Amino acid sequence: MGSRSRTWLDSDMLLAGERLVRSATARLQTAAPPHWWEGELILTSDRLFFLPFAEHPLLPDAAFWLDDVAECAVHGRNRFRIAASEAEATFELTGATPLAAFGRNCAGWLRDVARLREAARPRESLEGRRAAG
Repeated sequence: MGSRSRTWLDSDMLLAGERLVRSATARLQTAAPPHWWEGELILTSDRLFFLPFAEHPLLPDAAFWLDDVAECAVHGRNRFRIAASEAEATFELTGATPLAAFGRNCAGWLRDVARLREAARPRESLEGRRAAG
């Protein structure tokens, strides 16, 4: 599938005051073949975003401001769907653990998104800001 374009979240990608909450290897569902794209799913105090291991021009942008999330729901044991005003996506958590054969439970992700969504800073106050440092 190609080499990784990013091996992990770069600290300069975080906004001032933003903190990393969790990350995991995941797959993003796509409309066109191969229908799933591998990468890293990142949850911060203000955003949820997907960093693909390999870039592709047809890969949809999967980045969400938590204050804009309208729905976050289980879509299977290791899958969840997230919807916001401008986009929606389905993610499947994967990983190199014994649970990988059966899928990783996404309940913790859903709890964290719901908890952080209530405290997330408004998108308008963060757009255009540069990372700390």
